[in-house]
Amino acid sequence: MTDVPAEDYDDLITDAALEEEEEEYEAEEEINDEFEELRAKLQEAEQHALRTLAEFQTFRRRVHQEKEELRKTASEEVIFRLLPVLDNFERTTQAAQQGASFESLLEGVQLIEKQFKAVLGSQGLMPIPSVGQPFDENLHEAIGTEASTEYASGTVSMEIEPGYKLGDKIIRPARVRVAQ
Repeated sequence: MTDVPAEDYDDLITDAALEEEEEEYEAEEEINDEFEELRAKLQEAEQHALRTLAEFQTFRRRVHQEKEELRKTASEEVIFRLLPVLDNFERTTQAAQQGASFESLLEGVQLIEKQFKAVLGSQGLMPIPSVGQPFDENLHEAIGTEASTEYASGTVSMEIEPGYKLGDKIIRPARVRVAQ
C-alpha cells in the first residue's frame, strides 16, 4: 500500500462519500420515476375500469328497457289476436240468453275452441301427443295405471288433460294414464 498524505486521504474519503451519495440519489430518482410511472398506469387502469363499468351499466339498462318493450309488444300482439275470440264468446253468450238451441250453441262453442287453438298455435303453442305413445316422464305426468289389451305396457292409454309445448319448452305436461 502506498503512503497517502493525510489531507489527500481526507479528500479521497470525501470524494468516495460524495460519489456514493450521488449514486444513492440517482437510484432514489430512478425509483421515484418508476413509482410515478406505475402510479400513472394505475390511475389509467382505474379510469378504464370505471369507464367499462359505466358502459356495462348503460348496456344493462338499455337491454332491460328493450326487454320490457319487447314483452309489452308481444303481449299486445297476443291480446290483439285473442280479441276476436272474446267477441265470439260474447256473441255466443248473447245467443244463449236469447234462447238459441243447444245444438247451435254447441256448434258456436266448438268454432270458438277451434279459433282459440288457432291463435295459440300461431304463437307456437303445440299439443303434446300422448295416447298410443310410449310414456315419457319429460312429456307426460302419470296420474295412474290401468290394465289394457289395446296398448302395450308402458304406453299412454288415456289422456286426462292435454299437455302443451312452446317451441322446445314444455309449458304443461300431458296428464295421462299408462297401460300395464
